[in-house]
Amino acid sequence: MGCGFPGVVQDGVIPFLGNLHRDFVGTNVDAMFKQTTKRRVHVINDADAAGLAEMHYGAGTGHRGLVLMLTFGTGVGSGLFYHGHLVPNTELGHLPMRGRAAERWVAASVKDQKGLSYREWGGRLNTYLQLVVTVMNPDRIIIGGGISADHAKWMKYVKVAAEVVPAQLQNGAGIVGAALAFRDR
Repeated sequence: MGCGFPGVVQDGVIPFLGNLHRDFVGTNVDAMFKQTTKRRVHVINDADAAGLAEMHYGAGTGHRGLVLMLTFGTGVGSGLFYHGHLVPNTELGHLPMRGRAAERWVAASVKDQKGLSYREWGGRLNTYLQLVVTVMNPDRIIIGGGISADHAKWMKYVKVAAEVVPAQLQNGAGIVGAALAFRDR
């Protein structure tokens, strides 16, 4: 069974957290889910999982160079791929921005909590993506998470020096990618 987890996962263990309760730190989530489900389990960072799916079946298929998957939901997740190979556990939602983690300013949940219009949120997204492009220089950025279904409403506000596309598998990419990660383990 493949499982996406909203945080860094190293050899099945959560080394630190950005968004969940601190009791998860040091937890072997592979073993915990295996004990609970009585099945073989492989846990992967949820944005890495979404990126795997998009690289195999979606907006990243056939793209070489540096491809960045960003997921916007409760927080901001990131999955980085170089020549189709995953560089696991990037945490670009935690880049410092405006005195705090960027995801506290640009996550889709912030859009909803603050009642931001797509224009306002798209401006925030553009500012964040400019920072990411400055730091990472990706060839392609794939935007996923729940907000990807509404890409026609905010994409026009994105103007950065990288190709930006919506996730083709949208919010289902994480499930597909977790299954891929289990299969390929």
